[in-house]
Formats: sequence, C-alpha cells, structure tokens
Amino acid sequence: MTSTTLLGVFAKYWEAGKVKTRLAEGTSDQFAAELYQAFILTTLERVAGLATSQMLCITPADKLDEFALITPPNWTIATQSEGCLGERMKSFFQQATEHQFDKTILIGTDSPTLPASIIIQAYDILNDVECVIGPANDGGYYLIGCQQEVPPVFESIDWSTPKVLAQTISALQSARVSYELLPSWFDVDTIDDLKNLRDSFDVSSQLLVESLNKLEAEYLI
Repeated sequence: MTSTTLLGVFAKYWEAGKVKTRLAEGTSDQFAAELYQAFILTTLERVAGLATSQMLCITPADKLDEFALITPPNWTIATQSEGCLGERMKSFFQQATEHQFDKTILIGTDSPTLPASIIIQAYDILNDVECVIGPANDGGYYLIGCQQEVPPVFESIDWSTPKVLAQTISALQSARVSYELLPSWFDVDTIDDLKNLRDSFDVSSQLLVESLNKLEAEYLI
C-alpha cells in the first residue's frame, strides 16, 4: 500500500518592514518584501507534487485572501496556530499525526533553490528512521520531518539562533528518537546570501532569476 505523505510550507505575509529584516538592512524594506514574495512563489512551484498532500501554512490569518491570490492550484492553504515558532511547528505536526499521515515534512521559504531531490531523499530516509533534519549553514535547519509521532524537539529551543540545530539533535538523542541528517543547505537572510542564491540557480529557477534581476535593477542599481 502506498504511504500517505504531507509536505507543509510555512510562510509569512510579505509586508515591507516585517519580513527579511536582515536582508532589508543591506537593501531596503520594499526590496526584501518583494523578494520574499518571490521566494514563496518559487518554493511552491519547486516542491509541488512531491507529496500526496501539500499545505501552505500562512501567517497572519487575516492575510488569507492575499495568499489565495498567489497560491497555485492543488495547494491547501491553512493558517498557522498562535504562539512562538516551536509551538506553531508542533501544532502542524500534531495535526498531521491526527490525520494519520505516514510521513510528514515541513520546510520554510528561506531556501527557495533547495533541490526537490533533497525532499525526495528526506521521504526515503523516513522509511528507516523516525525523524529527518536538513541542517542550514547558519546553525538552524531548513527541513524537519517525522513518521507518525510528533518529534520532541519544539520546546526549550533558542529559535532564530545558531543553537537551533545542536539543541534539536540533543533533544532527539535524549529522547532516543532515531534520526538522520540531510545535506547542508543555506537560508537567504542577508545581502551577502544573494551570491549563494545566484550560485545555486538551476533550470527550475527561471521565475526567481527574473524576479531578482528586476528587483536589483529597481532598488539596488
């Protein structure tokens, strides 16, 4: 019997001054906001069809209509729960287990050129271990996935710090939850990260290439 899989994508509304603030420090609030919207669109296009169910989890809830205007077909849109990042992620995985998905993976939108092959690899890894993590170069992670139980990794974590990955691994080890790490990838958080972004472009990055070229010409040149 084919396993049921869920792929979740966490995204925040692209309001200038409220998203990618570190990137905005080296560019502008509007540049960062419009580029982040391109990150969302690129991510949804890149990972579509990799799971039996796919869900865009958005915040804040009152921007649901704006997200609906840009979300491609075959995506379910849901609002994130209240609370800190850990609480919202835990709620997502709790709902996935309640709906009895065999494998659930959650990613963000800060790594828009993440290869689809890595997500496929993550689902394959979950045949053999309880949890899978994609380490980010900044000490966090770009992906987390589990089988049918919520991993005990969403409490007592210093979110948005370089400690996140190490603390997460420590929590898994303490709970004796089997896990495996994926290849490292990068988040785009600062203007220096834009070079890594351009270096990672591939044949499926056309939308992002056009958006970045347009925004740089409008705001940075």
